[in-house]
Amino acid sequence: MKREQKKSARELYLLGEVNAENMGRLFTQIRDLLKEDEKEEIALYITSNGGVVSMAFAFYDLIKFKEVNLTTVGCGQVDSAALIVLLAGRKRLCTEHSLFLIHHVSRQIKGATLEPYDFKINYEDSVKVEKLMVDIIKRNTKMSFAEIEEKVEKSISLTADEAQVLGLVGLII
Repeated sequence: MKREQKKSARELYLLGEVNAENMGRLFTQIRDLLKEDEKEEIALYITSNGGVVSMAFAFYDLIKFKEVNLTTVGCGQVDSAALIVLLAGRKRLCTEHSLFLIHHVSRQIKGATLEPYDFKINYEDSVKVEKLMVDIIKRNTKMSFAEIEEKVEKSISLTADEAQVLGLVGLII
């Protein structure tokens, strides 16, 4: 007799961009699940090409502050800001064919007319944000600051096996 797998109502999904709308939805869903049972595990499946890094930082900080029993699972593509979301998990897993992208932080200013001084400020701001990102990766992996900076510089894609070796994930499923 085949054993049936029970689908958990405590499974959440980030499918697409890390942005205010998707993060707001996840914040609300997590809040509701914590009201039901704050100790029971929540699984978050992530397939994302990245997005707004400040939204990823907000998610990461909230999960750590609330001490959420969160397991994150990378599926397919986990790029850029989505990597910070993945790192929020107490347990981090990925599927066999997942890919991870680490790269420089880029900032977009839509519809703005920029003066030369604005470029300098934008660059300095990007450097600060990138240091925060590198610090989160360092705290949650086996990589040194120099190793992470090298990967950022090269805009490197990692396979599931490479991500496991570097400590981004603990287990490939």
